[in-house]
Amino acid sequence: MLLLVVCGLIYYSGELVKGGVTDGYGSGLYYTVHDMHRLLFLIPVLYAGFTLRIRGALIVSAITTFILLPRALILSPYPDPVLRMAVFIVIAASTGIVTGVLRNQVEASRHLLEIQKQLVHKLEASEHRYRDLFQKASDAIWITDMNGNIVSANNAALAFDGFKVEELSHIRKDTIVTSESLYKANEVRKNLLKNLTVEQPYEQRLITRMGQEITLMVTASLINSEGKPAGFEYIARDVTHERQEEARRLELEREVRAERDKLFDILDNMQDGVFITGKDYRIRFMNTTMIRWFGEGKDRYCYTHLAQSESPCRDICHLQTVVSGETTRWEYPRGEGKIFEVIASPFVDADGEICQLATLRNITQRKRLENELIKLNQLKSELLSNVSHELKTPLTSIKGIISSLLLKDIEWDSKTVEMLLNGMSEETDRLTSLVTNLLNMSKLESGIWQPELICCDIADTIIEAVESQKWMHRDRVYEDDISSDLLPVWADSNQIRQVINNLLENAVAYSADDTVIKIMAKNSNGVVQISVEDHGTGIPDSEIAQIFEKFYRGSYRRRSPGGTGLGLAISKAIIANHGGTIWVESESGHGSTFHFTLKLYET
Repeated sequence: MLLLVVCGLIYYSGELVKGGVTDGYGSGLYYTVHDMHRLLFLIPVLYAGFTLRIRGALIVSAITTFILLPRALILSPYPDPVLRMAVFIVIAASTGIVTGVLRNQVEASRHLLEIQKQLVHKLEASEHRYRDLFQKASDAIWITDMNGNIVSANNAALAFDGFKVEELSHIRKDTIVTSESLYKANEVRKNLLKNLTVEQPYEQRLITRMGQEITLMVTASLINSEGKPAGFEYIARDVTHERQEEARRLELEREVRAERDKLFDILDNMQDGVFITGKDYRIRFMNTTMIRWFGEGKDRYCYTHLAQSESPCRDICHLQTVVSGETTRWEYPRGEGKIFEVIASPFVDADGEICQLATLRNITQRKRLENELIKLNQLKSELLSNVSHELKTPLTSIKGIISSLLLKDIEWDSKTVEMLLNGMSEETDRLTSLVTNLLNMSKLESGIWQPELICCDIADTIIEAVESQKWMHRDRVYEDDISSDLLPVWADSNQIRQVINNLLENAVAYSADDTVIKIMAKNSNGVVQISVEDHGTGIPDSEIAQIFEKFYRGSYRRRSPGGTGLGLAISKAIIANHGGTIWVESESGHGSTFHFTLKLYET
């Protein structure tokens, strides 16, 4: 802007001296100087083009036009002053534009030169980094020409086989690579050149300088130069140790699987039920016994399949306790009266998960025996108490009678002596009956007292038993109803007499004085049926199933002293040994009828 002002002042300062020029020579000199003044405006235009480029040159040229235009229109004596000015402005603007263009080109060239220097520096740094990475890479990298000859390799690649790059160029490929791997490498190169898909990484086996074989996983790629294939780049990783570890792992897995199969074979052949449950409560294994008991349930929830529960329960699975490392034992009562003993322990399955290994043993029979033993012990305790009492009572009576008879200061009349002796006889009979029952029960249980089966007229045996009872129990009324066509039976008459006596004595024990006790015998469906009927207290329905058990004594009070609870049990055992059956029909308060059957004698 300052240059324009200076040039303007110089340009218009000539008008101040114009008035002093009068001759033609002076006037011509004046206008020549005036044209020189106009040329001064090239200076700001060129400066603007140099500093502000093309836009600056155009702006300054426009300003110069406004500066020159007043004199051209008002003060110039020439007939075409505007044309002269316009020609000058065009020349000045063109010169400024050319100056701006040249400055732009110079700046662009300088900038390009700087960029080129930076790119060269970056390329050198990148190449240095590439070479450094190439050499320091943990994976092996090597480059081959189109024929597969190694032209470059990093330190990791050279460490594989122990050769130098110079040596590799003179060594036959089949001496450092197995034939299978060499064939595979050639196939890969062909497919890469054909732009076909190559499954990568692929396996290659390398032979080292020491003759050892190592396994590599290789990834190959094609190197192009100026759009043409120039070679191949290979990146490889040594997986020899990994493959060896994998082989050892597979071998261990095979051994573990074999041992697991052996274990499962053992478990499968066990008589006890065995099942394995995972942490998710799903059944992983059930042996044959378990499947037979509960049905196939593999992959089902244990609580659903084994305990019919909708959520985890402790009836069949103590998973949380077992997984923590404890072995636990409990009893699992199942429907139909079955009871299982469960023992659960931690078990590491093939996948490494800690599971529950549980064995189930059917202890239903054992629990039943235990309950029977408990009951038997209770009955034995009662027996000892009863036997002690039953022994003590007659012995006390006998002792009292003997002591009375031995008194010297008392003279007994014959009637009294007979009464005392009859009392001793009755008490002795009670002792004899008690001891006989105990001995008979013992002989039956041990199998010693087996029946001597012969052809027997059961009517005679019945009559003999009834007559014996009539003599012993004169205050009872006995009746008999024996069929006249009664067939002979296959029996031991002594044992059957014992059964009839036991039933008759049982009827006496629970009947009032002067009541009728009736014994009947008849042919019935290929057997002989004998029945003993009384009109005593009867048997409650709840006790009928137990009435033939050893040492069992009914809840109703006996009307006669004694009783050990063995008479009916002995009778049942004797009849069973004869191949017959015995049962009772009774109504509480209305008496009972005992029946038993004997097989007919067959010639």
